Amino acid sequence: MSRIFLQLTVFQIAIWLTMLIVIRLVFIFIYIPMSVITENLPHLPLALRNIVRFDSQVCAYAAVPLLLLGLPLLVVANKRLCRFFTVFTQWYSMVVVMAITLLGCVDLGFYHNFGSHINSTFFDFFKEEPLSLIESIWNEYPVIRMIAIIIGCLWTTWRVNSLLIKNLNITEHCE
Repeated sequence: MSRIFLQLTVFQIAIWLTMLIVIRLVFIFIYIPMSVITENLPHLPLALRNIVRFDSQVCAYAAVPLLLLGLPLLVVANKRLCRFFTVFTQWYSMVVVMAITLLGCVDLGFYHNFGSHINSTFFDFFKEEPLSLIESIWNEYPVIRMIAIIIGCLWTTWRVNSLLIKNLNITEHCE
């Protein structure tokens, strides 16, 4: 059972890390000219190392609830606990993927409008009156596209998790 628990947790971290890398690649292809990349080619390995280090830290922090919740599975092989952990992992992964995708889309839109990543200026939006804020977001951000991307990412994550649970035979190990 402990092997299944660790495999499921590591796979969730891999999904999250993949999402973060995809968002970074989208940013690079949209906003960074190829000439800038070729000029700074010697610095690319250091930049990639920092990217992977930061994204790994984000994924590690996101995995803490899974690891803490899964600790009893290492000691007690309980059918109900196993099923609860499996369902919780699937739903928790969806929440993390939604947060990553939403923040990634918002950051891309913010960069498009202001030429910098999300910073303290972003939070000044919330000081405006709510109706003005909603109108501004609707007009300046591709809201429908963002919602479609988030739904697509959530559906893909759900399908991948379902296939993982099926292929790891987690339901059989819970019995």
